[in-house]
Amino acid sequence: MIGLVVFGAALLYLLISIVVVLWAIRYARGNGKSAKSWGRGAAFVMYSLVLWDWLQTVATQEFYCAKDSGFTKH
Repeated sequence: MIGLVVFGAALLYLLISIVVVLWAIRYARGNGKSAKSWGRGAAFVMYSLVLWDWLQTVATQEFYCAKDSGFTKH
């Protein structure tokens, strides 16, 4: 049951993200700005709201696995 709630929340966030990106593109076109840049910027902001720490977590995990895993090169 909790999976349905999480799935619904993810779908809702995806819908909100699409609306925000489309709004940014429409705003950019209406004001003579680059629609691609504004759309990409809006998509990046929406992505960063949820997954802002993912890249840092992966980099840190790979660093510590390489540093402290106990394997040595001969």
